[in-house]
Amino acid sequence: MTRLTGTALGGCVLLHLLVFAAPVAAQLDTATVIGIVSDAQGAVIPGATVTAVNKNSGFVRATATD
Repeated sequence: MTRLTGTALGGCVLLHLLVFAAPVAAQLDTATVIGIVSDAQGAVIPGATVTAVNKNSGFVRATATD
């Protein structure tokens, strides 16, 4: 293998690593939920439990509001 062929092959491998690494990063399971928990009169309810459920995986996360 000549030096030019080796360099081209190395560049091609590097390009493939960069192109295929981006979709993997897009598959992270993170989220942020922002909102206000209030009663019918609009008063804030501190300490309310909020539960998020992923219907596909069945993952459940519950937390109390601050």
